[in-house]
Amino acid sequence: MRKRTRKKRKENTKLIGLVTVSGILVLAILLFLFLFQINTVTVEGNIHYTEDEVKAMVMDDIFSGNSLLFSLTKRTVEIENVPFMESIRVEMTARDAIRLVVTEKNIVGYLACDNAYWYFDRDGMVVEKTAEPVLTAEERLEKATSENADEGVIQGAELPVKNFVPLVEGLSFEQITVGKELDIPNPGIFNALSSINQMINKDNIPPDKVVYDEDSNITLVYGDIEVRLGKDEQLEDKMNTLASIMPQMEGMSGVLHLEDYSTSQSGVVFEKNE
Repeated sequence: MRKRTRKKRKENTKLIGLVTVSGILVLAILLFLFLFQINTVTVEGNIHYTEDEVKAMVMDDIFSGNSLLFSLTKRTVEIENVPFMESIRVEMTARDAIRLVVTEKNIVGYLACDNAYWYFDRDGMVVEKTAEPVLTAEERLEKATSENADEGVIQGAELPVKNFVPLVEGLSFEQITVGKELDIPNPGIFNALSSINQMINKDNIPPDKVVYDEDSNITLVYGDIEVRLGKDEQLEDKMNTLASIMPQMEGMSGVLHLEDYSTSQSGVVFEKNE
């Protein structure tokens, strides 16, 4: 009888110990989940995508709510099948906060060729090929709103910096391949396009397209208006002038001549179409 009692006591002691250890373990897990619960997410380096879109690209598994586990399991994520994106680096900045550092491709223009759209960087390297033109974050938001889409990663999103990429026409090349540079006669065109791209985004004056002629003269097309910039000279002054007079040309048709523009001259010539 005593042996049975002792055995029962030992079993009870083991059970109590097991329950205690399990309780401590559960408490530790809950405490861990609570202490490292993500409350703040900051996004840096995003140009073509909103913060919510960037978050959706990486915060998609069971570790996404825990700052420690998320930063350890993700670290640097290579992004595939998303135009212009290269990678997102995950950094734990505080117990309950992480930072997503975005690396995007430096796109300065695109070509419409062979029923596809080819995007290239400031070095003339073709880095992306798509079946349709890539929409800006603002255009994606407008499209989602017009289609009455369900709440998604872009609904109500704070837009990133301006990210318009122009269609470029008039470049002469023999072939076009992703991962290779465009073999055009005047590679300096790419630097000019990079400068133009920055200025049209800064001043929010995106053209329908940028056109080069055989002498590398630049023309920006805005509906029925042609803005002839001429050679790659004094581009900043020309673009600043264009930005200041664009509102005055709304609804008009003709040619704005900035080929020989100089800061010393008092005006510019706008040649109206008949």
